[in-house]
This record gives sequence, structure tokens and C-alpha cells, in this order.
Amino acid sequence: MTAPRVRFWGLLLTGLVGCANWHSQPLPMPASRPVVASQTLRAGFAQVDITPPPGVGLGGTGPEDRRSTGYRTRLFVRALVLEDPTGERIAFVVADLPHVSANLHRLAADRLVDSTGIGADRLIISATHTHSSLASFYAERQYNVNVSRVVGYDPRIVDYLVRSIVAAVEAATAGLRPALVAVGETSIVGATINRSFDAFCLNSDYQAVPICDPGNLQPRHGVDTTLVMIRVDDRSTRKPMGSYSVFAIHGTAIPSLNTLLDGDVHVRVVAGLTDHVGAGTVNILANGTEGDVAPLVERDASCNPPRLGLSGPLLMPLGPSEEWDFVEPAKATSTYCVTTALERLEVPVSLILQAADRLFDSLAGSLHDDLAVRRAFTTVWLPGSEGLCIEPVEGSSTSPGAEAMTTRVEGWDWVLFPLIRLAAMEAGAAIKPVPGECQSPKRTLLGLLQGPFVVGEHGLPETAQLTVVRVGDALFASVPAEITTVLGRQMKAAMALSASGWTPRHLAVIGLANGFLQYVTTEAEYQRQDYEGGSNLYGPKTGAFLVRRLGELAARIPASERVASPMVDIGPITAYPGPPSPIMASPTAGPSVVKDLSVTLACKAGRLTGHWLDLAPGRLFPRQQVLLELWEETTADHWTRVASDGDGQLEVQLGDNKKANGYIWTTTWRGVPSGQRYRLVRVGDDPARDRVSNTVTCR
Repeated sequence: MTAPRVRFWGLLLTGLVGCANWHSQPLPMPASRPVVASQTLRAGFAQVDITPPPGVGLGGTGPEDRRSTGYRTRLFVRALVLEDPTGERIAFVVADLPHVSANLHRLAADRLVDSTGIGADRLIISATHTHSSLASFYAERQYNVNVSRVVGYDPRIVDYLVRSIVAAVEAATAGLRPALVAVGETSIVGATINRSFDAFCLNSDYQAVPICDPGNLQPRHGVDTTLVMIRVDDRSTRKPMGSYSVFAIHGTAIPSLNTLLDGDVHVRVVAGLTDHVGAGTVNILANGTEGDVAPLVERDASCNPPRLGLSGPLLMPLGPSEEWDFVEPAKATSTYCVTTALERLEVPVSLILQAADRLFDSLAGSLHDDLAVRRAFTTVWLPGSEGLCIEPVEGSSTSPGAEAMTTRVEGWDWVLFPLIRLAAMEAGAAIKPVPGECQSPKRTLLGLLQGPFVVGEHGLPETAQLTVVRVGDALFASVPAEITTVLGRQMKAAMALSASGWTPRHLAVIGLANGFLQYVTTEAEYQRQDYEGGSNLYGPKTGAFLVRRLGELAARIPASERVASPMVDIGPITAYPGPPSPIMASPTAGPSVVKDLSVTLACKAGRLTGHWLDLAPGRLFPRQQVLLELWEETTADHWTRVASDGDGQLEVQLGDNKKANGYIWTTTWRGVPSGQRYRLVRVGDDPARDRVSNTVTCR
């Protein structure tokens, strides 16, 4: 499920202000520059920690999200740079973010072109689509209003993310060395499910197949089960360097009751694959055509979102940062729901890992050093192009949320406001198509108020950046949207048919890349107006439009390895993010030195809890180094490290109280075995500055 979400009064008020002030920012148009050919295939990997300080808004489910109180896993930007013997380069970058906006892509490319030769046409930045990461960086005003419960656009977050992306790509480029590469694929069944199966079965190719038989519905098979992987080894040492994979799965295994930054399914698959491949390797998992694909986890009905509350006789915003008054569940309920979800997500993670591990190992016999890297790129204007609607429109079916990820609005028959009544907001409502109306049968969210008063001019994206990359006998396409399963298959078919003079053996569509256009469905799926169809901004022809463009790009990829990539015109994009807001904690706030060095550790009911005094959030994070280590006594006076912060076991949170000489921080580790002795270490810049807690025994 992805924002925008209906915010009613809050959305209306901020929209009225926003449309009066566009804050336009023309983005750079950096084209790649030639590099000196090394006459050999080279590759480089790198990763950079992007975990922000607590306090930013979690992004992905709009007002369902919370303000972050800390982190469970660290968040990263990971990069693979490939350079073929002729000097053609491509950078595949994946960030643990809910989305990627065009400003991140263009600003990063502008800084990279001088140092690496990689411009906008050779840089693919995609998001894992975790719904437990930060927001407030978008090039479009409405996303900065609606993607997170914390409203606003923070240029410091943009600069922070751009610097991190640049650092990762530059490090990967600096680490280029002769490499061996293989591309392969495998099928993973049982990790995912089609969450919009009724719409899926409306596609003509699937109406008569067994999985859509009304008596034998099989939504587990209505998904893209293919994982495509690039394996890279060092040619000199013959040891693995890492991998880059594409697989379709929503980052929604963790419920919106969560308050901790977390990379969801992707970060756990990456960690497991790295354990398998070897320490020091970098393994990357990009998201594919996940528009209607959810992780197959059991949902607990008792963990539905809390009720919408009232701060008066009408729904009113509470202030500039959090606009909704929620009736929250008891803390124990939230803890249970999040803990249960974390346990259940291990099932799809395990299935994906098993398949990825086997595929990586099987590719060892296919490694070679003579493949070609080629690319085709375009920037397309959307409003009114080739059957697309003139104005982007959000459908009313988006307000209740997606299936199995519903919002507080789900089930409301109507909500009365001055000047407007929202009727039949439920997904899939039967609406008769109206001839001549481009968006039909979509019912517009907020009716006539949406365009001029709420969204305003330039409030939603107007361009799309598309890339098709050849890596040996594989084609990878990047699309700035959440693509549904059937549309993704159409895109792959178009690319395969358009390839001239050669036959691609592997095809992958990387979603949520180089921008964010929300969902794009097939025309048949659009007619049902489920959540995904309601989020299809430019109408029913959008999917076919993108299929044609990708086919045209694939046709431009040369068959001969002696022919260079086609010339490109980068094309203009203007960002309209809205006015700046200070959201991320300042790196200069709070004391610069902490004098109280005590660290305490306690164990109760199978839960370890540590407390210590430390720097203010903005001074402590971001950081590349380990912050905490948990040690267990394995034999008499022999200690072994069993957990570190950010590994998914130790939860780190900012405490409720601030002291004059620092901030109280806490860490929690649940499910601790009884009878063991533990120590907690706050890791310093050097071993002499480590702060060690008392020793406790869990009973």
C-alpha cells in the first residue's frame, strides 16, 4: 500500500496553501561522459548507511505511519557499477526507502558525472519500498504532504540522501576491478500473493486459466515468481564480490503500528544472502513488478489500524507536523502485533533466501568476462501524451487502502464535510463508464476540489524516466512506478519482441526507479478501480503507453557488441516540492560531549533492556559504525558477541527523557534464552572508549 492517503481537512488546508506557492526547482540534465576503456570487464560494489536520527516520519502508508522513535535494522544505499571492455558503464543503486523521487536521481547524477562519467542515463536508483523508512524528500508537493504522517519537505534530507547515493556509486567506481559475471533466474512460489486478485483475473489472458477459476482461486500463482540475479566474482581471486537481484514483493510485512525504521523483507534477504556468499561481499535486492504483490504472511485481524479520533466536533489537524488525532491501541497490543509480524515475515524471507542461495551457487559455472553493457534512456512527458489524461487524478478507491492493508477509512459509506460529500469510497465500487471522460470509470477523490484546491498545479509528477539496460544476454528495464503483475509481463514481452538481431534470455522490470508515478495497471485492471487502479494517475491508457516506450528503447539496444549505446536526450524535469520544513534532527543540537559513561542492563520476562546516556539524535546519527554490541558468556569468562545494533535483534530507541548532559537511549532484545549471562557494550570510536554495562543473568 502506498500513499497518497486521504487527509481530509489536513490535506485540504495544506493543499490550499501549497497551490499558492509552487517552489519550482528545475533539475539538472547531466548526460554521461565517455571514460577510458579498460579493455576488460570490471565491476565494483559499495554500500553506505543511510539510517537517519529518530524523529523523521515513516513513509509509505500516509497517516497510518508513525514518527520514528529509533531503528530495528539499519537502512542502506547499495551500489553495483558495471563497466564492459569498451568502457560503457551502468550504475545499479538500491536504497532502503519507500520510493525514489526524480530529484534524488537527477541531483545525484549531476554530482557523479564529473567523478565517474555516470550521468542520468546510466544511473538507475530504485527503492526497496519498505514502508518503515523515511520520507519528506519528494520532488512533488503532494507526496511531501501525503506519504507520511509527518508532513513537509526537508531539503536537508534530500541532500543527505543524495550525498549517500553519490558516496556509494563513487566508492563502487573506485573499487572497479576485473570481474567475472553471470546472469540467471529462478522461480519462487509461496513467498508472495496477489492482493488484488479480482482485478488480475479481469485480464483477458487470465480469465480462462485455472488459477482464476471461481471454484479454485489461486492468488499465490497470480504473481511474478521470477528472481533474476547478476552474480559478480573477482577475476583474479575467483572469489565472489556480490550480486544484484530483482524480485517482486511489497515491503509491507511489518504493520503500520511499528515506530522503528526497518528494511522489512529486503534487508533480511540481503543479510541472509551476504551470510551465504561471504563476509565483505555486497548483495543487492531491487524490487520488481510488485504493484499487486504482497508478502504471503498471515494477517492478524486484531492488529487492524487504530480508530480515527476526534479533536473536536469535526476532524481537524493537530499541528504542522502530525495532522491526525488517533485513538491508539494499548502499547501491549502494538508490541504483540509488531512482534508477531516479525516472526511471520521469516517465512517469505526464508523461501526467497533458499532460492537466491541456490541460484547464486549455480551461476558459478556460467561466469565469464566478455559480456557487453548497453543502455537506452528517455524522459517522457505524461499529461495528454498518446491517450493519457491531461490531469493526474487520484481515485476515491485509494482512501480505504489496499486489500489486507486497509486504513481507518475502510468501510465508511460516507463522510460529510462542508461543500463536499465523499460517496462510495470502497474499492471496486461499480461505476458506469462515461464516454469521453478520460479517467472514467474512476471516481475522483474529493471530487472537484482535488485538482484546483488540493493538488494544485504541478502537485503530482508530470514526467517519467525510463531506462533499458543490456547486461550480456539479459535486459533490465527501470520504471518510476509500481507495476502490476500482468502489465509487467506485457513490458517484458514488448522488450523481448523489440530486441533486434539478438534474443534476450532473461528479462526484469525494476520498479520504483528514478521517480515515483504511483501505480500503473493494465486497462482491464483499471476498470475495476481497486486501490491500484484508483492510484493510476493518468488514466487507463498509461500501462500501454509505458509498454510502447520500453519496446522502443529495447529496439535501440544494439545487437552487436562493437556498436555503442545510442545517443540520448536527457530531457527537462522541474521539481515542485513545496516550502522547506526542518524535519530531520539537526547535527548541531544538544551537547557535543557526554560525561555520564554508565550503561545499565536488565533482564525481565525473557527481555533484555539496556539504558545509557548519549548524544542528541542529530549528533549520534547518521553513522557508519556499529553503536551497540551484545555479548554472551559462552564459557567461564569467555564472551562471544551475539548481536549488534541494526541486525534486526537489538531495537534502539530514543528514550522519553532528556538530561542536561545528554539524551537517554534504550535498547531491547526479546526472546532471550534463560540461564545465560550478558553484557551490553556502547562501542566507542576506539576500543579504549567502549562503555561496558553490568553483567546480568536471564532467568
